[in-house]
Amino acid sequence: MLLLHGWDPVKPSDPFWFTIGGAAEAGETLRQAAARELLEEAGITVDETVLGEPFETAPIEFTWAGMVFDQDQTFFAVLIDGAEISFDGQESLERATIDTHGWLLPADLETGGSAGRPADPEIPRLMRAAVTAVRGRSGPDSGLLK
Repeated sequence: MLLLHGWDPVKPSDPFWFTIGGAAEAGETLRQAAARELLEEAGITVDETVLGEPFETAPIEFTWAGMVFDQDQTFFAVLIDGAEISFDGQESLERATIDTHGWLLPADLETGGSAGRPADPEIPRLMRAAVTAVRGRSGPDSGLLK
């Protein structure tokens, strides 16, 4: 699964892996927001229709840049074949706090994994759920991009 690696600007010595995401803009559906965020944060273009239904929703509260965020998360999954990653669409603060991306397995982030820590301990479970969601799709709308 594609994850980004970065840090909280007030804790640069404590990096972590996290999912691509962000807020929906006014008038935007969650599916449209997911496709836009994927383009902005990783340079990957997908048609929102290939995202299917969300595979999970969950509330989360966290602190970043000294601010407390209390939000609802909606997760979509899409199978991508041969994507080239680009950070060109990121905002300046994102560019300043994200150093790389990685195609990781859940075991890479679990205790003793080689990649480092996830921002949220639920990320390995979410990664498995995303794979299950994509495998559950069939036919031309499976989400496979060539």
